Amino acid sequence: MSFTVRVLTPEKIELETTCDEIILPAVNGNLSILTGHARLVSVLKTGVFRQKTEKGWAPIILLGGFAEVHNDLLIVLALGAERLSPDLTLEDVKKAVDEASNNLTAAKDKSTDLKIDPDVIEAASALSLAEARLEAFKYIN
Repeated sequence: MSFTVRVLTPEKIELETTCDEIILPAVNGNLSILTGHARLVSVLKTGVFRQKTEKGWAPIILLGGFAEVHNDLLIVLALGAERLSPDLTLEDVKKAVDEASNNLTAAKDKSTDLKIDPDVIEAASALSLAEARLEAFKYIN
């Protein structure tokens, strides 16, 4: 038995399908959605949305947003979404994580107020995205 899934971004419909299981990157941890799931609304963080397929897990990187489940329909309203390029290598992804981590450290070292410094916020967001790409990479290889 399956349920309907729609992933929407401001630019396009990223995914519209039916499936048996989805893992969402909720702000409080990963959230598994199965057929018959109770009504739910959740805030999503930048992370990996995973759809279970016959071949394994298919990842999509979400840039935060919201998810609602009701009557075997999952709607994800994402700020953005991306799929990994098939040309991407593990070395590329790891290098991007290291660079983003170094950039965040440098931004924090220059900042006087970490909570509101736009450079720190931007560097932290870039690191979250790089880490999500690394996690997604595990599911395509």
